[in-house]
Amino acid sequence: MPISSTDAADDWDGERIKKLRKQTGDTQTEFGLRIFACSPQDAQARVSRLESDEKPPSAAVVKHLERLDSDR
Repeated sequence: MPISSTDAADDWDGERIKKLRKQTGDTQTEFGLRIFACSPQDAQARVSRLESDEKPPSAAVVKHLERLDSDR
Protein backbone atom coordinates (compact mmCIF):
# COMPACT_ATOMS: atom_id res chain seq x y z
CA MET A 1 0.00 0.00 0.00
CA PRO A 2 1.50 3.40 -0.95
CA ILE A 3 2.44 5.84 1.77
CA SER A 4 0.23 8.90 1.77
CA SER A 5 1.75 12.37 1.98
CA THR A 6 0.27 12.69 5.49
CA ASP A 7 2.00 9.48 6.60
CA ALA A 8 5.28 10.65 5.07
CA ALA A 9 5.00 14.01 6.84
CA ASP A 10 4.32 12.20 10.12
CA ASP A 11 7.67 10.43 9.72
CA TRP A 12 9.39 13.83 9.66
CA ASP A 13 8.83 15.44 13.04
CA GLY A 14 10.78 18.46 14.22
CA GLU A 15 13.35 16.40 16.07
CA ARG A 16 14.18 14.31 13.00
CA ILE A 17 14.40 17.41 10.79
CA LYS A 18 16.73 19.12 13.26
CA LYS A 19 18.89 16.00 13.52
CA LEU A 20 19.24 15.83 9.73
CA ARG A 21 20.09 19.54 9.55
CA LYS A 22 22.76 19.17 12.21
CA GLN A 23 24.20 16.13 10.43
CA THR A 24 24.56 18.22 7.27
CA GLY A 25 26.35 20.91 9.29
CA ASP A 26 23.92 23.56 8.05
CA THR A 27 22.47 26.50 9.91
CA GLN A 28 18.69 26.83 9.74
CA THR A 29 19.15 29.39 6.97
CA GLU A 30 21.49 27.19 4.92
CA PHE A 31 19.23 24.17 5.33
CA GLY A 32 16.16 26.18 4.41
CA LEU A 33 17.81 27.48 1.25
CA ARG A 34 18.41 23.86 0.18
CA ILE A 35 14.70 23.07 0.58
CA PHE A 36 12.76 26.25 -0.17
CA ALA A 37 12.89 28.76 -3.02
CA CYS A 38 12.79 31.86 -0.83
CA SER A 39 14.84 34.57 0.84
CA PRO A 40 17.36 33.67 3.56
CA GLN A 41 15.11 35.25 6.22
CA ASP A 42 12.13 33.19 5.10
CA ALA A 43 14.27 30.05 4.86
CA GLN A 44 15.38 30.36 8.49
CA ALA A 45 11.83 31.05 9.71
CA ARG A 46 10.40 28.09 7.79
CA VAL A 47 13.00 25.67 9.17
CA SER A 48 12.39 27.01 12.67
CA ARG A 49 8.65 26.29 12.30
CA LEU A 50 9.38 22.77 11.04
CA GLU A 51 11.83 22.01 13.84
CA SER A 52 9.44 23.24 16.51
CA ASP A 53 6.58 21.15 15.05
CA GLU A 54 4.63 24.37 14.53
CA LYS A 55 3.94 23.32 10.95
CA PRO A 56 4.20 19.85 9.40
CA PRO A 57 6.28 19.52 6.23
CA SER A 58 4.45 19.49 2.92
CA ALA A 59 4.79 16.57 0.52
CA ALA A 60 7.29 18.60 -1.52
CA VAL A 61 9.41 19.33 1.56
CA VAL A 62 9.30 15.66 2.57
CA LYS A 63 10.71 14.77 -0.87
CA HIS A 64 13.62 17.19 -0.30
CA LEU A 65 14.20 15.82 3.20
CA GLU A 66 14.21 12.24 1.92
CA ARG A 67 16.71 13.20 -0.80
CA LEU A 68 18.99 14.93 1.69
CA ASP A 69 18.71 12.00 4.09
CA SER A 70 19.62 9.48 1.39
CA ASP A 71 22.61 11.60 0.29
CA ARG A 72 24.26 11.25 3.70
